[in-house]
Amino acid sequence: MTTKGFIMRNIFICFLISFIFGCSSNNYTNLSYSPYFNIAVPTETLSSATVFKSDGISIKFQDGSVISGHLITLETSKLSNTFTLKDYPEYLFELKSIDNLEGNEKIIFSNSINEINHTYGDHAATRLKNSKNRIYLKCKDRNCISYITTPKTQENILMITGRKIKEEDFKTFIKGF
Repeated sequence: MTTKGFIMRNIFICFLISFIFGCSSNNYTNLSYSPYFNIAVPTETLSSATVFKSDGISIKFQDGSVISGHLITLETSKLSNTFTLKDYPEYLFELKSIDNLEGNEKIIFSNSINEINHTYGDHAATRLKNSKNRIYLKCKDRNCISYITTPKTQENILMITGRKIKEEDFKTFIKGF
């Protein structure tokens, strides 16, 4: 190979490497729970984590903390097709009274409220709003639960839970939706 050919080949390789790294400089990994619920997680935080699927997508971090997501629909929650799904967290976190509900729906929410209050505390839920979604959450003893609704769909909402996680870390994660 001539010197000129050697130099041109090395310039091309340097250009190609720069191009590849320039295109992937985003440094985020996209996790998609549905077309309406996606989060870009810094790839660096996933470097020693395990991402797995059970009912939804879960991440187990090196420190033992786990964040899991699960889509909720009327069908999976066994609610009637007349129920407004975006109200689901409002009933669970007692922001709306279940006295307005009838029959099976009242029983479902009553049982769920008792479980949530036992596991995550009977204090008021925190409500957050970002530019796209409304987020409801409760945390107690490094365990958190949140429900995320979006005006883009009435077909599902997203439940995110965290185990062995600091409340501030959990809030930082869910604000990314």
